[in-house]
Amino acid sequence: MATGNAPAVRITVVIPTYNRAAVIGEALETVFAQTYPVHEIIVVDDASSDATCDIVRGFDDPRIKLIARQENGGGGAARFDGIAAATGDFIALLDSDDLWVPEKLALQVERIVSDLPPEERRWCLCYTNLREADEAGAGRPRNARGLRRGEPIGDYIFVSRQTVQTSTFLVASPLAKEVQFKRNLPRHQDWDFVLRAERAGAHFVYAPECLALFRQTEPAGRISKQVNVAPSQYWLDRGGAELLSNEARNLFMATVIMPRLYPSRPLYSLAWMTKALIRGDLPRGRFAHLFGRLLLPEGILNKLRT
Repeated sequence: MATGNAPAVRITVVIPTYNRAAVIGEALETVFAQTYPVHEIIVVDDASSDATCDIVRGFDDPRIKLIARQENGGGGAARFDGIAAATGDFIALLDSDDLWVPEKLALQVERIVSDLPPEERRWCLCYTNLREADEAGAGRPRNARGLRRGEPIGDYIFVSRQTVQTSTFLVASPLAKEVQFKRNLPRHQDWDFVLRAERAGAHFVYAPECLALFRQTEPAGRISKQVNVAPSQYWLDRGGAELLSNEARNLFMATVIMPRLYPSRPLYSLAWMTKALIRGDLPRGRFAHLFGRLLLPEGILNKLRT
């Protein structure tokens, strides 16, 4: 790797996209601005109906490879195709509506070299802190800390409420191609990937700097903003539950399943959380926070956040 005496590595950037003509150009510009050399940029268009492909083709850069899917398969299928086509030693993932800071890849490479011996670098996943932006562009850091030694990554996400998001990933290519993204998974693709990477023996590296900007500008297009509970239950029932500790699984139910179920089954959701509190499966602070999210009007919640 290009740090100290370590050799340089080739980095492939994989960008899945669907109907992102308004923002794909900005995402690509942040890749071009990287201070660490990028070997190739694979954009996987998931059968967009807008001008996304035309905008990508308009960039005169030989590193760009456009994979134009004929049928929409979702983010998992697009990431799968991009990773399968990648020729780099490491693969960096970037959602097409997110942005990177110029030093993102360079700082991740430095962190991998400083934290891991050479034999572990080919089986590692480096993720970073990030900022969540609103339409005004204001951002705040998502993470208070990185993954602790011996801490299950499911506990890190659900118990400690930290974020592991795809646009921050820099993954050793052998690990990425072995774990891969599930083609048919409609939700929780980032969680599923890192949990299965953990099971595969991945070495996790955390860069505490905010190196990506996670944008929530189009809630309807973000799977993470959808309220339909079925995709979350699908993931849990088809392997997700066994990847989580009991505590993390209970908190996934309380923080992901129940809020999505609440609009159609409010009494059941509130009763489930109350029983979880009584059993000791749901901490009091989390219980109060969730009840506030479910019962208080959005306007009051926004005032409490500011």
